[in-house]
Amino acid sequence: MPAYMDILNALAAVKVKFQQNKVKKTELGGISKIKGASTIRNALKKLKDFGWIVYNDDSTVSITEEGMEKADIDDIDIPTSNEEHHDQVRSEIKKSDVAMFDALLDGLPHDKVSG
Repeated sequence: MPAYMDILNALAAVKVKFQQNKVKKTELGGISKIKGASTIRNALKKLKDFGWIVYNDDSTVSITEEGMEKADIDDIDIPTSNEEHHDQVRSEIKKSDVAMFDALLDGLPHDKVSG
């Protein structure tokens, strides 16, 4: 799927799941899982040219009604709780890193233990 569709679907999912129609441009990579600032810029330009998004004055983008019609909100999974997000991260990282991830979930500092 093209990067611009990943971003469009992410914007639509945010609007539907969170009733929020403004997303910071800097957050789009994480939401849509697109890597690379130039890829995101090019995708946003294409979406704007199609009339599927608009740029807002506060460095956010919003999806248009036409964009909502083109989007497939079922194509992206945005966690709605910390536990869902943690489960998603666990599924995306190497198995050898899961124990470290779980150990750091409490947010507290930990001493390095040499083995």
